[in-house]
Amino acid sequence: MHILFDDEVFFRQRFGGVSRIFAKLIQGIEQNPEHQLMFNCNYSENEYLLQLKPNTNSFLKPYQFPLKGKLIRGIYGGYSHKKTINTIGKKKADVFHPTFYANYYLEALTQANLPLVFTVHDLIHEQTPNNSHYTQMAKMKEENLKIANQIIVVSEHTKKDLLRIYPFVNQEQVNIIPLAQSLPEQGVKPKKLPANYILFTGERGGYKNFISLLNAFAELSKTNPDLHLYCAGSASFNNDELALAQKLNVNNKLHHAKLSDSELRYVYQHAKLFVFPSTYEGFGIPMLEAFNAGTPVVANNATSLPEVGGDAAYYVDATDVKQLTSALNEVLTNTKLQQELVEKGKIREQQFTWQNHISLTLQVYQKAVK
Repeated sequence: MHILFDDEVFFRQRFGGVSRIFAKLIQGIEQNPEHQLMFNCNYSENEYLLQLKPNTNSFLKPYQFPLKGKLIRGIYGGYSHKKTINTIGKKKADVFHPTFYANYYLEALTQANLPLVFTVHDLIHEQTPNNSHYTQMAKMKEENLKIANQIIVVSEHTKKDLLRIYPFVNQEQVNIIPLAQSLPEQGVKPKKLPANYILFTGERGGYKNFISLLNAFAELSKTNPDLHLYCAGSASFNNDELALAQKLNVNNKLHHAKLSDSELRYVYQHAKLFVFPSTYEGFGIPMLEAFNAGTPVVANNATSLPEVGGDAAYYVDATDVKQLTSALNEVLTNTKLQQELVEKGKIREQQFTWQNHISLTLQVYQKAVK
């Protein structure tokens, strides 16, 4: 089978869950002699792709400056789209799987009668009003869903959201394929890591519910004066977050760092616990990363998180600051509970593998071309 990927996500993301998924798929498909991947990426700064294909061109990679990403998308995006449309028109592919939400290829797909496999990672765009970017993303998803031959979602919860929000979707075409974690086995200590900390990873805005965590940490800090809150992610603290931390008198205990995968592995391993207060997740890979590292997890009892974590996490209504504070304190002080969570987490994480994700995705491609 000839499987066509575009390179949309790889010139849009330097890091990120979606690009990590497709990097794993590229690696798995290229190692399968029964299939041929049609993937041509002339430019990328994506760290996962560069690990697979070190010869990929980059644009001023050592330098980061404001609007660099927007500039690159503007310069390279048009060329990339034209390249993919031309490939579709040649009708040499058996199935097309776009790597990111887009619609530039829809007319070409229809003309070529090429089957489309479309992945829906979550439905957060559809459930966030008054956000023009999210509205645009939701519109592109709907356009793809209307012509998709097969649809991939990453959790049962995402499938339920999909069928509720887009009732025209045939549930027989929706395939649940869970994700996995990818951190290396060996960690490397980053600079300026506090000795005693709880860990938060990823973006912090809106539904990520970081503000509730910051307030809970401030309460916890009153009885744990040596405890710090360490945040790993791409974005530095904004002015509102810094102002709140100062108001809560925890600004000297709040840390942020951009980490490599090996550094992230280390901070998971040495954290007192990992906290995942998000109010909405399509899946929740950070839970699996923490499980694999042997770190106790406190998570919001919402959306897909209980589905992923099973009985291996301590769940709480993380929008309630008092409940969240109590949960954090319970896990920090209860050694027996910590050990139980770590043991259950290691068992739970083993149920999610990239080999399974790749195998199930290839089965979806087979279904799409029938």
